Amino acid sequence: DYWILFESLLLLLLMEHLEHGIITSVQQHKWIHDVLYRTTLLGDPKFSLVTLFGLFYCCSRDACSMRTSLNLLSVVLLSDVINSALKWPLQGNRPYWLDPSYLQCDVTCEAGYGNPSGHTMVTTAAYMYLYYRYRRVELLVVAVVLSCCVGLSRVYISAHLPHQVVLGFLSGVAMATWQYKFQRSKNMFCNWAVVILNGGLQRVLLLCGGILAGAHGEFWFLQALGQDPLHSNTLALRHCKAGAEGVKATASPFHGFYRCVAFLLAFTVAHHATRGTPTEESPNKQQPDVLETIRPLWWKCVLVCFTLCGLWGISFIRPVVAQVWHVAVPLHLPLPVEDCVLAVVGYTLVPIGIVLWRQFGIALEGAILPKKNA
Repeated sequence: DYWILFESLLLLLLMEHLEHGIITSVQQHKWIHDVLYRTTLLGDPKFSLVTLFGLFYCCSRDACSMRTSLNLLSVVLLSDVINSALKWPLQGNRPYWLDPSYLQCDVTCEAGYGNPSGHTMVTTAAYMYLYYRYRRVELLVVAVVLSCCVGLSRVYISAHLPHQVVLGFLSGVAMATWQYKFQRSKNMFCNWAVVILNGGLQRVLLLCGGILAGAHGEFWFLQALGQDPLHSNTLALRHCKAGAEGVKATASPFHGFYRCVAFLLAFTVAHHATRGTPTEESPNKQQPDVLETIRPLWWKCVLVCFTLCGLWGISFIRPVVAQVWHVAVPLHLPLPVEDCVLAVVGYTLVPIGIVLWRQFGIALEGAILPKKNA
């Protein structure tokens, strides 16, 4: 038994030494700072939730492409929730907590625990699902390369240790496999897309209530075991060189749970209020790409640019809500409470904006192409 304990401690020390060497070697290459900084922004779960899903949703015109976009939303939300649920019990340290010599920038000081990497997990899950859905080699290349670049960027900015990135990648692949396997399942717990497509408000509220009940149940259970799930906030405030203003509360697990619940509930209500689900299946049995049913070619390009511009504007809703909140509400609420309030308000408005932007695009398309696109 003592020999096994000795081997375990030795292996742990070797891993810590190896990971320290990886972080310092990556951070020596300052010329890639701008590239990796932008890559970590591209891997943010909010990018997959707003921009990637929003693009597929706004460009869907038949039932098949709509189902693809909603399955993409399902895998992103599911990955985000599972990632938030894993971080409390695993309690992985972030590199900037361990060594003050590591690089810190304005996106380094995240308040939540670090294991597994949420950026890597959600990005991998989203793009691997698209590969499973369309079975194109180029999508597999994009998924692997982008996931590796996002993981490298997280190590570079001292947000994650290398093993946390690896676990995030493997978890993302598992989430994508799960979603693809159950993408036509009618079980609301296996496939959240079925709740959006066919579930009434009662089922949506049941699912959202289950997510929040599970989150708070996990929180209280860990507290009962003598652990402090919010200790990561203290560590972030203690080790962030920029002080309290530099700590990003949006990386806390509570924010992840409430963000997903607010987005799921608001999007489902807005989607059905505008009757956004096409009833007709595409006549193409090969399951066409999202843009394949849109004609002509020039309108595809216009539609993509038009959609991306709108989604870029919609992505500023949450930061604006946060700024207005800090000006209009001069209360100093505890970090988790304020974080949850901002998550609910911001991510209630964002999906409503995405649904309305899609309806505006359809109306514009009907005005420009009244007969040809019918």
